[in-house]
Amino acid sequence: GPFLPLTAGSSYPLTGDLYITKAATPLIQLTDTTNSKTLLLGVDDANAFIRTGASENLYLQVNGGTNAITILNNSNVGIGDTNPGRKLVLDGTLGTPALEIKKNTDRIVYLGTGSSASADDNTILHLMDQNVVKINLNTVGDSYLNGGNVGVGTTAPAARLHVKEPSGNTSQIKMSAA
Repeated sequence: GPFLPLTAGSSYPLTGDLYITKAATPLIQLTDTTNSKTLLLGVDDANAFIRTGASENLYLQVNGGTNAITILNNSNVGIGDTNPGRKLVLDGTLGTPALEIKKNTDRIVYLGTGSSASADDNTILHLMDQNVVKINLNTVGDSYLNGGNVGVGTTAPAARLHVKEPSGNTSQIKMSAA
């Protein structure tokens, strides 16, 4: 196809806007011919997309080249992890690993480590209502439920702790020394 000769470099930087218009799926393709790696930027009738070549990974980098987000060719995604072994992996090596779900400014769910991630693997899960922790599950410390009645074997607990045994079973709560 036709090629537009461009010269770029510190002595001849490209300046201005670049517009590419085409009736069907316009693309920008970057190819490293030495390593046979390709990156495509494009649009079609329904989508805009970034696509790698076959069997290639995609890395979004910050701070001059630090991999922040990795998308492997098997669709596993890593945030702070360049080789995620699951569909989504968050690694907080450079900070506190956490997953947070918000509605506007209200925290609803927090899953992560405590404030001293380098000292231990203290994992916490908070379920919140209007930024107030109602359920706290903590692997190193106190855990609590503070959102109302709790049911075991029932979806309609009638007391702070309501244990319902299946028909024919004897009700019991077992306690033992640690």
